[in-house]
Amino acid sequence: MCEDWGRESEWVLEKYARFVSGGTTSPPGKPDGEWKVYEGKNGKMKLRLTSSAQLLIDEDGNVLESHCLLNAQTWMRGVSKGDSMLIVYKIKNESRRFRIKFASLVDKTGVELCQECTAKLTKYFFIKKTDFATEIAQPVENQQKENDSINPDQIPHLEGAVPVATIAKVLTGDLKARLPLAYQNTNLPVEELNTLIRLCLTDSTFPAFVGQVEQELCKIVKEDTI
Repeated sequence: MCEDWGRESEWVLEKYARFVSGGTTSPPGKPDGEWKVYEGKNGKMKLRLTSSAQLLIDEDGNVLESHCLLNAQTWMRGVSKGDSMLIVYKIKNESRRFRIKFASLVDKTGVELCQECTAKLTKYFFIKKTDFATEIAQPVENQQKENDSINPDQIPHLEGAVPVATIAKVLTGDLKARLPLAYQNTNLPVEELNTLIRLCLTDSTFPAFVGQVEQELCKIVKEDTI
């Protein structure tokens, strides 16, 4: 995965949909919520995979999704079908999901672009690929089955003191494993972390700093394999 750092990719989207929970108990067999669909206009809706392993979906400056893919194999999964993709992820035991449909360009179809994007993202998390095309508005019940299939417990857990090189491999995605709980907690309150990140993003030198950190992580991984 380290060989892709420093490169940025982007794809134009025709549609983006986010499942919004209704917050109420629904009858059996019916989804508890609805899909909020956004239509891409004039090629302004894009999925970006940044040089710092950040997955972004935005439209004309409005960020719809933003996820750091480092260690994403432990909490994110996807399904790729034709020109569309479903992505499911977990945050604090809460499952969320969104769908995207790739727009066809002059030289490539939406199916080809979806395959291209899938090949890039599978370096960070598992994506189930199917051979038949489907519309983006597939039944929510099928998507719930994919949602329920995500089981982080299937990822091996590391125990005890973890070597620095091993930590670097987990963070870069070169090793699919979960760090001990001691490495997963932070003393900084979530609300303060959000403010800190926003302040960092206002610093024009911050993206370069993140890139340098990633390069050093790659160096540590490579040094361990020599």
